[in-house]
Amino acid sequence: MHKNVKKNSRVLIALAITAGLVGTSTAAFATPATDYAAAVVVYKADLAKYKSSVLALESAHKAAVADYKTKVTANIAARKVASDIYKAATAKAKSDYSAAIALTGVTAAQKAAALATRKTAIAGAIATHMAAVALVVKPVLPAKPVLPMKPVAPVKP
Repeated sequence: MHKNVKKNSRVLIALAITAGLVGTSTAAFATPATDYAAAVVVYKADLAKYKSSVLALESAHKAAVADYKTKVTANIAARKVASDIYKAATAKAKSDYSAAIALTGVTAAQKAAALATRKTAIAGAIATHMAAVALVVKPVLPAKPVLPMKPVAPVKP
């Protein structure tokens, strides 16, 4: 009887070890193919996130550039209005001065007074022009967005 118990216990131990190895070899240890497949799934998810964030950044940048262009157009129009007013004021001062000295019998004092009036009118036009240009806000070009790093594809085993 002693022999049979010893033999049976050895068989049971061998059977338990074999069952343990066979039962855990597929469940506990991952194969390179399953690791790669899982990495590909994660990579595809990361790549989708990357693409959506890049598209969002690029569309926001395009909107900012379009807004910048409209502000530049408005800036140019405002400066043109200020320049047109300045040119009209200086042209009027010049024509008033020319009309004042074109008369016959104008004395030197009258010419000096007309010149002083012209200089005052030009100085006023310059001050008005500078004040109008100072009120015009110069737009700032939007910076290019910093794109996130693209995810690295997994290496196939």
